[in-house]
Amino acid sequence: MDPIDLPESTQTTLSADESLRLLARGSLGSLGRIVYTRHALPVVLPVSFALDFSGTLIVSTPGGSSLAADLDGAVVALQVDSADQDADRKDSEPDPLGAVSVMVHGTARATKDGTGLRLVPELISGLRLEWAAEQAQQAEPTGSADK
Repeated sequence: MDPIDLPESTQTTLSADESLRLLARGSLGSLGRIVYTRHALPVVLPVSFALDFSGTLIVSTPGGSSLAADLDGAVVALQVDSADQDADRKDSEPDPLGAVSVMVHGTARATKDGTGLRLVPELISGLRLEWAAEQAQQAEPTGSADK
């Protein structure tokens, strides 16, 4: 089996404040993954979320599901990432040279109406992964011949 030639990358740890700022700005979007355990096995589900004015994450749960009730009081994680653009850029140009991931841990509480979860961040971490520009360009597929 041939080895995979991955581009060289650097990882930078983001502070909790920087990670929360990225979530608050909406820089990473409003889709993430909720992570919890069921019967001692990990479960990862896609969810939409929003950050309210108090810093609490509001996570939507699928309509008609018992997920909010099942996770009420459970320790969960919400992972959000973006590999399509550099979240710190002021313009909307895509940046294929980096990715950002933010992980929030906390205790989930069902919303009063049972349609979602409230997650007060207890532990927040983030990571920025950047690839060297020349290696990323070499990894791009070649286009069709000029006309």
